[in-house]
Amino acid sequence: MTDPVAAMCEQLVKAVTVMMDAESNQRYRLEALKFCEEFKEKCPFCVPCGLQLADKSQAAVVRHFGLQILEHVIKFQWNSMPQQDKVHLKNCTMELLTKSGRSTGRTC
Repeated sequence: MTDPVAAMCEQLVKAVTVMMDAESNQRYRLEALKFCEEFKEKCPFCVPCGLQLADKSQAAVVRHFGLQILEHVIKFQWNSMPQQDKVHLKNCTMELLTKSGRSTGRTC
């Protein structure tokens, strides 16, 4: 059985790749953008996927999107998040900042 977070992260990486590829058909790029935006608005895996995509091991455009996901969560979902989730997100984000120069090889 596939881990749903890993599967979603894989789909997001593919979508970001399609969006950023100049050779992609405009229709596919728009569909990929719509998928990414709907993910940020509705998916319960925003924090784990955002952290996984923001890892140093990812391509720069994927890391950027991962950070955008985390920013979106903080801006729009923070007030409704349980305290434990806030602490987890804060700790993981601080770890991302302190380890940004090297890959840790693990997810928070």
